[in-house]
Amino acid sequence: TTVDEALEEVHAIMSLGRNFWAYAYMRTLYSKNLDLYYATLLAKPATLLPVVYTPTVGEACQKFGKLPFQRRGCYISLNERGNIKSVLE
Repeated sequence: TTVDEALEEVHAIMSLGRNFWAYAYMRTLYSKNLDLYYATLLAKPATLLPVVYTPTVGEACQKFGKLPFQRRGCYISLNERGNIKSVLE
């Protein structure tokens, strides 16, 4: 996939009126090809920053657990509050 192809795909998704799905596309791009993700973002920052950041990221945060993506980082349940050290061991 080239930057032009990625832009064409994300613009097609955005034309459906659902920036959340454009966010999901960009997130997939981020997971698969970090260089292409940033090159695409830098090619059209005025268009894509609202997709990958405010306001769309708010909806993405609300639906994060339902997104079918590879998780990054460490997630600890609120039920484990006070036991973080034992969870990480």
